[in-house]
Amino acid sequence: MDETQQLRISTQVHSRLSVLDRSGQLPFSIAFGLCRRSPADTDPRPLVLRTARSALDIPYALAHGLLTLHERGSEEGQDFEVDVSCLTKTEGGDKSTYVVLPSPINRAKGIGRIAASTTYQYHVEAKSKLASLLAPGKKYTIQLAGTDLGVEWHAYGELDQLVSSEGKTTQPSNQEKLISGTRSGHARFRAVSSLSWPPRVTMHAQLYSSEISSSCSTTPESAMFLELSITNEGDRSVSIQHRGRQKYLIPWGPFEPERPTSFSLPHMLHPDERYARLSLQITNTDTGVVVYGDSKPPACDLHDISSDSRPMLSYFVTLKPGEPLVKRINITKTLLKLPDGRYSIRIPPQSAWWCYGIVEEIPDKGDNRVPKRLYKTSIPPLTLEAEIEVNLQIEGGSCVVEERNA
Repeated sequence: MDETQQLRISTQVHSRLSVLDRSGQLPFSIAFGLCRRSPADTDPRPLVLRTARSALDIPYALAHGLLTLHERGSEEGQDFEVDVSCLTKTEGGDKSTYVVLPSPINRAKGIGRIAASTTYQYHVEAKSKLASLLAPGKKYTIQLAGTDLGVEWHAYGELDQLVSSEGKTTQPSNQEKLISGTRSGHARFRAVSSLSWPPRVTMHAQLYSSEISSSCSTTPESAMFLELSITNEGDRSVSIQHRGRQKYLIPWGPFEPERPTSFSLPHMLHPDERYARLSLQITNTDTGVVVYGDSKPPACDLHDISSDSRPMLSYFVTLKPGEPLVKRINITKTLLKLPDGRYSIRIPPQSAWWCYGIVEEIPDKGDNRVPKRLYKTSIPPLTLEAEIEVNLQIEGGSCVVEERNA
């Protein structure tokens, strides 16, 4: 086929997680990043393509040589191609699934490949034939076999004009062949039979006012407190990391993590009230602007990669089953700094590394860090989320709680 009848699509492949849980409790996907970047691509219309029976349809693509699956050996370069003959009768996935790629024409200057890419994820079912090929304890790599994306149908235009409500195409496919231009990345992961999961931990919050003594006055002053009650609903004690670099399973897109986690961001469980307060988020309800607590990770997470990555035991707090941990945080000064207006206070979900056991009882002799026998980073995080959002009115330096939304 002449090059003029080919359209290059920049294609990136990545696994959404570094482990595939064969039990199916933790969903697993392969992520594709697709972008129209070819100088020859001058059509201003969106490009719609069907994923079935293409490189985006993982089992079909493996069976027909569009993708490769290798088991990774113990040493570099000792990869083994996996026998995928059991997939040869695969007829393709859902034919009503489509991906829309925006045109590069009139794309704003400075928009890079990542921002301009469309993400498509193929979910690997735990009980599928593909999953049955992946043995627990083994490491695997999936990547494009060549430039052919194998797309059987694609067309230019709006999705609702090209595809019916039943998911069927309304016009023939364009004749040009879609090929991978810049193809990079690979889905690398390890198969496991199951994962260790944290217990369910609940967090309830309430806002109340109380009088406190002041060192500058003999008259008690009114203060506003946020009270948190955090309870381990499981049947085993759990120790939770409240500061330091966090390392646990995080979802990835085609290019980068979907959210940063290794940075030391403020955590509600931090024993110092100043840091715990920073984990709150206050929003002006009239403008929708976050006016407090919009924490961002540093631009560069500098650390010594040769140093011991295990967190210090002093970075942990233990929650025993059914015994609430109660924290009271004085937020008076924070509220008084806000101009008059209506605000909402919430606690965004917070994830943390964890391990079972009481922190005082788990250390090895002479070691002030989490023992190596317990430090596993391929685990789902423990997530805390308060079941409350408080709306309040600030006027003339006074604060009135309007309502509490559970």
